[in-house]
Amino acid sequence: MYFNNQMFLITATNEYYPTNTGVTGNTRKPYGGLSRSLVIAIDVGTTFSGVSYAILEPGEIPKIHGATRFPGQEHVKILSVIYYDKHGAIMAAGAEADSHSIVAQAEDNGWIKAEKWNCAFKLRLRPRQMQLNMNGMRHSPLPRDKSHVHVFGDYLNYLYSCTRSFISDTHANSAALLVRDSDEGRTRIHFVTEGEASLHACVLSGLAGDNPSKHGFLIADAGGGMLDISSYVIKGTPPLFIEEIAPPDCIFAGLCSSADALEKKLKHSKYRTADSLDHITRKFDETTKRLFRNRNDLQFILFGSPLGRSVFLVGGYAASPWLFGQLQERLVLYNINVSRPNTQTLLPTFHCHHHVLPRMSKFMYGVEFLREFDPNDVEHLVRKEKLCELPFGPKLLPDAFDCILARSVKVKESTVFTRKYCTELFNLSMLSVFEVQIWCYRGGNVVPKWIN
Repeated sequence: MYFNNQMFLITATNEYYPTNTGVTGNTRKPYGGLSRSLVIAIDVGTTFSGVSYAILEPGEIPKIHGATRFPGQEHVKILSVIYYDKHGAIMAAGAEADSHSIVAQAEDNGWIKAEKWNCAFKLRLRPRQMQLNMNGMRHSPLPRDKSHVHVFGDYLNYLYSCTRSFISDTHANSAALLVRDSDEGRTRIHFVTEGEASLHACVLSGLAGDNPSKHGFLIADAGGGMLDISSYVIKGTPPLFIEEIAPPDCIFAGLCSSADALEKKLKHSKYRTADSLDHITRKFDETTKRLFRNRNDLQFILFGSPLGRSVFLVGGYAASPWLFGQLQERLVLYNINVSRPNTQTLLPTFHCHHHVLPRMSKFMYGVEFLREFDPNDVEHLVRKEKLCELPFGPKLLPDAFDCILARSVKVKESTVFTRKYCTELFNLSMLSVFEVQIWCYRGGNVVPKWIN
């Protein structure tokens, strides 16, 4: 399961909104469920996080709300920050962790901070095979007896608790328990790629309906630490039917690299200390980055694709006029239009308006099996010493790979990929339950014959 830059979707019931709604622009269809239900979307970002929700009433058009009341702030976006003491206890999180009083206490008591500037805890939560170009940055030590999974869980728990309180305070007769700790309850938690979640926000903003190409378009999610690129094509409307046409890509790029650039620039100055660099980088994030329009203009930092013809820019960094202007300037040469929605509020629209059905598989999946020995095959002769025989069968070679799902294959949520296999036993007493490992191959488009 791929965690990096994912949106967590939590539903209070198993009733789903109809997927063939044909939603474009601000047109939404009434909720088709039979009972009142709740859907919550949680986006854990490198720099900021956000939570939004919808209370779904049967027969009524859903209204999307942002959870705005968090300790220390009244905004939709929440800082992705946690302070721990020396023993690993949580002392502060979110905007509260950025207050002057907390910063002073942290300095006096030696608290440990997990956030984007020390290469955020979120960036640690990724498959081992996903290598990041850290641009010279290093992961800072985590709190005592805490793994990145623990820190991620602590922050999710903070967002969950604040959101639950907000909904209870804002709405009468609101849900007390969102998801039960059971197999049935866990089926109501979904992981949605940020590109797909952003796509639905663009659809509600009317961007997909205004897509001039009527063919392909990209979602470029420029966040604080990651750049996520997803590609889609509109296959039909109405109802709106969108299909993923290439495996998504995730690149380590964004504001985190600016901290490294400032560190190198100031390494021989009096501002080279960790506290000074932290302050300068924050000011760059809050002011200079947002105002930057032209590389030739003097800027101050306060001290102390060919797949489509349209790109939708989303994410926290999408608010930068410079980034938006640069994309427009460079992509116009390829007749590619760049658009961005009016709002960056996270919308749990994936649950309400599920437009993207087929996706593209990123990797190959298959199983290990015994391949029949071919004395005329050079590769088989090299492996001859591993030959084995079943009771009534031919000579076989182990470690063979059989691909069940190839890369770049269109996959629907309901699609099942099956292959039939058989085995031979000496007697009936050997019959038992078989457990077979599923192997994942990330090496490219050519199906490997052997598992080395």
